[in-house]
Amino acid sequence: MKDDDKFEEVVSKALEKETFELPHDFADRVVRKIQQESLQKESQRDKWWFITGIVSMIAALVFVFTNVEFKPSVGAFTFFNGYWGLVIFGIIFVVALHIIDKRIISHRSH
Repeated sequence: MKDDDKFEEVVSKALEKETFELPHDFADRVVRKIQQESLQKESQRDKWWFITGIVSMIAALVFVFTNVEFKPSVGAFTFFNGYWGLVIFGIIFVVALHIIDKRIISHRSH
């Protein structure tokens, strides 16, 4: 019985103490801090994958250039000789679609 009385006394003293109130934005600040930490970890991981990808691509290019008789030429584009008007139209058309997408379509989706 003595232990129960001590326990009851400790509990009643704890309940009599003044309560502590957290600021109204406490939960928001905790969530924001957790999000910042996870974004930092994610950005570090993304940087690592980016660097790994660049190094892998450079290594692949070095391998290809050293093991294959590579001779750069523009021979693949010789069929454009008679169609300059079509090439210019294609370039203007793609640029126009890009501008329309940036100015009209992208603003409506936000």
